[in-house]
Amino acid sequence: MKIKKTIAALMALSLTYVPMQPGYVYDPGSITAFAEEQSDDTVTTVGAEDASHEPETAYIATTTDVIPPVTTTVPVTSTAVYTTLVGNSKLTIEKMPDKIIYKKGEKLDLSGLVLKFSSDYTEYTYTGDDISDEFNISTEFDSSKPGRYIVHISDKYNPLFASFSVRVLAADRPDNYVSSVAFDDTTGTLTLKGNVAVDDVIDFSENSAVKKIVAEKGTVFPADCSGMFRKFTAASIDLSNADTSNVTNMSEMFYDFTGCESIDLSGFDTSKVTDMSSMFEGCTASSIDVSGFDTSSVTDMSGMFSQCGNIESIATGRFDTSKVTDMDGIFNCCFNLKSVDISSFDTSNVTNMAYMFNCCESLVSIDLSKLDTSKVTDMKHMFAWCDCIAALDLSRFDTSKVTDMEDMFDGDESLAVLDLSTFDTSNVTNFEGMFANCGSLRSIYVDKFDVSKAEKTEDMFYGCQYLAGGNGTIWDPEKRGIIYARIDEKDAPGYFTKKTADTVITPPEVGTVTYDEETDTLTLKGNIVPAHVKRYRNAGTIIAEEGCVLPENCDLMFEQFKASKIDLSKADSSKVRTMRNMFFYCNNIKSLDLSGLDTSNVTDMREMFGCCFALESVDLSGLDTSKVTDMSGMFRGTALKSIDLGKLNTSNVTDMSYMFDDCNNLETVVLKGLDTSKVKKMSNIFRSCTSLRSVDLSGIDTSSVINMSGMFGWCESLEKLDLSGFDTSNAEDMTYMFSYCSELKTLDVSGFNTEKVKDMSGMFSGCKLLQSLDLSSFATPDVVYLSKMFEGCSSLKNVDISKFITSKVVDMSGMFNGCKNLEKIDLTGFDTSDVVNMDWMFNECSSLTELDLSSFDTSGVGNMEYMFDGDLLLETIWVNNFDLSKAENTTSMFGHCINLTGGNGTKWDKTKNDSVYARIDEEGKPGFFTKKAASAEPAKNDTKIVYGDANCNGIVDMGDAVLIMQSISNPSKYDENGTENGHITAAGKKNADCSDIGDGVTNKDALAIQKYLLRLIDKLPE
Repeated sequence: MKIKKTIAALMALSLTYVPMQPGYVYDPGSITAFAEEQSDDTVTTVGAEDASHEPETAYIATTTDVIPPVTTTVPVTSTAVYTTLVGNSKLTIEKMPDKIIYKKGEKLDLSGLVLKFSSDYTEYTYTGDDISDEFNISTEFDSSKPGRYIVHISDKYNPLFASFSVRVLAADRPDNYVSSVAFDDTTGTLTLKGNVAVDDVIDFSENSAVKKIVAEKGTVFPADCSGMFRKFTAASIDLSNADTSNVTNMSEMFYDFTGCESIDLSGFDTSKVTDMSSMFEGCTASSIDVSGFDTSSVTDMSGMFSQCGNIESIATGRFDTSKVTDMDGIFNCCFNLKSVDISSFDTSNVTNMAYMFNCCESLVSIDLSKLDTSKVTDMKHMFAWCDCIAALDLSRFDTSKVTDMEDMFDGDESLAVLDLSTFDTSNVTNFEGMFANCGSLRSIYVDKFDVSKAEKTEDMFYGCQYLAGGNGTIWDPEKRGIIYARIDEKDAPGYFTKKTADTVITPPEVGTVTYDEETDTLTLKGNIVPAHVKRYRNAGTIIAEEGCVLPENCDLMFEQFKASKIDLSKADSSKVRTMRNMFFYCNNIKSLDLSGLDTSNVTDMREMFGCCFALESVDLSGLDTSKVTDMSGMFRGTALKSIDLGKLNTSNVTDMSYMFDDCNNLETVVLKGLDTSKVKKMSNIFRSCTSLRSVDLSGIDTSSVINMSGMFGWCESLEKLDLSGFDTSNAEDMTYMFSYCSELKTLDVSGFNTEKVKDMSGMFSGCKLLQSLDLSSFATPDVVYLSKMFEGCSSLKNVDISKFITSKVVDMSGMFNGCKNLEKIDLTGFDTSDVVNMDWMFNECSSLTELDLSSFDTSGVGNMEYMFDGDLLLETIWVNNFDLSKAENTTSMFGHCINLTGGNGTKWDKTKNDSVYARIDEEGKPGFFTKKAASAEPAKNDTKIVYGDANCNGIVDMGDAVLIMQSISNPSKYDENGTENGHITAAGKKNADCSDIGDGVTNKDALAIQKYLLRLIDKLPE
């Protein structure tokens, strides 16, 4: 029996019931709900008594994370076969009717509809009357007007929705109905004859058996032809005999018409047509002849050729558009459109030009000189992603009534200059993304640019990396707001340039790209526009002729090209400033000779050869990289076996992260002579170089490096590393630095300065052959994360971390997980007062016989699952106090600790693997921990101060630094009157004041002790 429910008015809950069978006991723990009117992360638990799940059974729902709690009654109203939201729930339409017969006053016939509800836990199918019972059905169709409409379906009980498009007929056809079409299933020909009824034609929509459509002589089309050939897949269509003289509506007439190479409608009489909206939208024909169209009565051309992705030209030169009011998306997404004639367009009545040329990726130019925009209110996306257009003449544009210019020029990456001096923006409210991603745009000329009514301005100048104002204000990625939409002046920086009477704007000369099919060669000539090149990704060879000039922005210029040869030896590249991703994903290139390339002005080489998986050699000998700042991912994923970077000038490079990432064949890297003095990021520089056995780092300057995460991670063949010259004084991130260097047997990091490091998680994880690690020099005052630091170091027998300062650490999860040979570890100096996660911390440390956790403060730890699981030889866990008050997850905390015994003799067995035993073993309170007796406080000489000896034990060691930090961060436990054994004493506080004597106990004192122990300072005060 399944359950469905209604929602009480108090709050909207969506309950989940596990399907039950009659007689089964109801499990209240299986019901969860989400309080939609509470915060997004509020989880609400629903509790109830066992019940039979009959109607009217009441369930009580109470929010657990809302203060004060909210309670409501949720009744079960019936036993319908239904379950509500669980996991990834969705409602899908498995089958839909191609038409619905609607009779006025009668219920919608849904006999052809099949719905499926599915989730992670269940799945149901609905048909017929079940749909009406469980779902709300709505549509806006008019029964007096047959047509294609959207039917909306919504779940009555959940926020799930679905919709589909369907042809609605006013009434059923009589039994003696004679169709106006005939289909010959032998030839696949659909023949139209006489007075054609649109519904007769639509009956064959999406029927793959229809190969040819023909209109007989005497065929007359009705006034409303909307959707007539929608979604047909016929290979040919001949309507030359059709009489269309009375047609007024041709909207969506050939919508999504696929399979046909050409459509000739030159003989159509369209003199009475008023609506041509979406007439050819989604049509895949490469040629549509509309040369004979009379459009003098048309008012709506929105989406007329939208998504006609194969058309290269459209004969619109004779269109009479004097009555048209809507041109929204008329040429939208005509990806291959290379030319369009709108010189005769009369747009004096057009109010909407949104998306007019949006995504016309192949258009090189548009003559806009005759366009009347005086009544236009919407220009959003008008020229967006016209990335081949290098110049736009907008001098005649009247924008006085425009309110929306969102993304108007977004993605026009070939535009270098925009003259908007005639623009009146006084009524514009939306400027969002107007110039976004214009990667080559250098100047925007204006007379005045009024933003007084602006409401939306996000990302207005996003990605305009070369844009500069007339007074020299350079684009800054952090300064993209509307405040910079002004003329650049001395005290008012902006990105616009004032156009004066003397200003001469010269359109850039555009070169040519020529493709020879016979030789499969793409030839570059003159001033190259990257978007023109990108249209020929299938070319086998690319050659630059003498006089070829590469643009400033070569980002992604040859991305995903299939060429096996690229010759740029004759190209002038002196103006190039970015070569980021220039050859990205050129999978067929095995070698590249760039020795003659002028890169003297290039600043960005990020991912330049990234993912060139076949690239085995690249000649960089002549490259001038003196201005380059970013080389991140430069050779990422290549097939290089060796590379010498010693002669490159990298004096200004700041980012080398991922530089050789995933270079699986790389065996030799020569870095000698490389200047890395300014490099701040080396994260993952050699990550996954699985063939690299050694790397000479002797000349590498790492003094400025902040991020070293994953630096040698997953270098599975690396056998030795000389890090003696490494300067880590500024490093903050060492996560997974040596992770899975599975062939490393020794590693000397004794010279590391880790004072600024914040994250060491996974630093040595997976180094399965390392037997010892000397980390006694590690200063860790700022470290926050130590999770998985030694995880999987299965050969590690000892590691000296006795001088770690852990007062800021919050995560120690999996820190020693899988250290199967670790025999002992000194954690007595660990301050864990801020730690919240200790899960898997000592999991499978199967050689440990005892653990001293007497310094551990676990009062804030929420997760301890599998903490000691698999510690087969562990006999004793020493603690002082082990607080589980915040622990939420303790699953298998002591799993398989078969030799563990508490201090009072309580022995482990599998029935006691529970957090209740995570306590000191006492009479009547069995546990697995052993109380560590407090040592007697040594006699103190009150007359003599031993600076640094905070715990008054006669020596200065790391324990003193830890006690100082504890007394500062947790005074109620560790200050002079603290509750913990071993808290600081009055005498200890005098000794602790060893930095600026007289200022009391501070963090500086703990740091001074650590520096003294690391021999960074000679002595403490005497």
